[in-house]
Amino acid sequence: MIATTLSALAEFPSQLEQFYDAFPRELTRWIPDSWEGCPRSLSEYLGYPLHEG
Repeated sequence: MIATTLSALAEFPSQLEQFYDAFPRELTRWIPDSWEGCPRSLSEYLGYPLHEG
C-alpha cells in the first residue's frame, strides 16, 4: 500500500498539469459575481490546488 501511495503522489504533479491544460484558459481566473449558494468556494480555479479543506 505504501508503494501505491508513493506512486500516486509522484504522478500527481503531471496529472494536475494535464488537467490544467485541458481547462479553457479564459476561465482559469473566472470568479462569479456572487458566491451565494457556493459554500467554501471563495477562490478562482487556480486557487483550488492550494485550497485547504
